[in-house]
Amino acid sequence: MKTLTNKTIFITGSSRGIGREIALRCAREGANIVIASKSDKPHPKLAGTIHSVAKAILKNGIPGCRVCAFFIGVAILGNDSLYPF
Repeated sequence: MKTLTNKTIFITGSSRGIGREIALRCAREGANIVIASKSDKPHPKLAGTIHSVAKAILKNGIPGCRVCAFFIGVAILGNDSLYPF
């Protein structure tokens, strides 16, 4: 039985590592997946981008699984930042 059927899961940091694996597992369990990542371009030492994860989800998920991908552009604006550090 697919335990996440008809559920929508939002996963951040999903282009690599544990976020990627969670996205793939949830897709196999029947969930619709929303992935978000800062990585839309390949890294020289780390495999994976948001694009490769979306393709893997569609390939390994259940038939009819839907994927929505967001690239998160990050800007640090110093003292004028909306979210100061």
